[in-house]
Amino acid sequence: MKDMFPGVAFRDKAVPPAKAARDVRLRARSRSTPCLVHRAPDGQTPLFSVEFVRPGHSDRWPGRPEPEDTYFRMGLDATADEDSAFIGFSCGKGVKRNGPPVVWGFFVMTAEGKALAKPPEKAAKGRAPMAVLHSATRSMARTLGCQEESGLPERVPEPSPHDTYREPPSVESLYDEFTREWKADGKVPGGAP
Repeated sequence: MKDMFPGVAFRDKAVPPAKAARDVRLRARSRSTPCLVHRAPDGQTPLFSVEFVRPGHSDRWPGRPEPEDTYFRMGLDATADEDSAFIGFSCGKGVKRNGPPVVWGFFVMTAEGKALAKPPEKAAKGRAPMAVLHSATRSMARTLGCQEESGLPERVPEPSPHDTYREPPSVESLYDEFTREWKADGKVPGGAP
């Protein structure tokens, strides 16, 4: 973060990982903001946040990366630009029922954060937001118990060319597949559409 905000002192307001994971497990469209970073010493100027969301059955993925976005082949989908990042990952073991077996992670820089952030070099665009989100997302996947199925490598991979983009399966199809697996195991997931 120091590379992103050189010379800026900051404080984070972090939620314990177990509470953040519990909030995400609850149901489809539940949200958890485990990290909100503020400028110090006032502690009132937010710089950026990290948020996790359980998509609903009919929610759609953000879509193909824009030409100015940086694409990363990890999880189900991962893109970033100079002030935001997104990672979607599988988490059937961790979220168990009550919605699709998917968690979406977002890094969003505020207007104040954008004003204070050092503009990235062209080759590094999106790397700093993705590094912060990747770290938080791996922690969330580990806490939820789905790190293995998440498809998140230990380190952020090198960006991938846009022509290698792989569209993730629809959230609805992932839920349908998850439901079939649960029924085959004699269980009935909750939160059916």
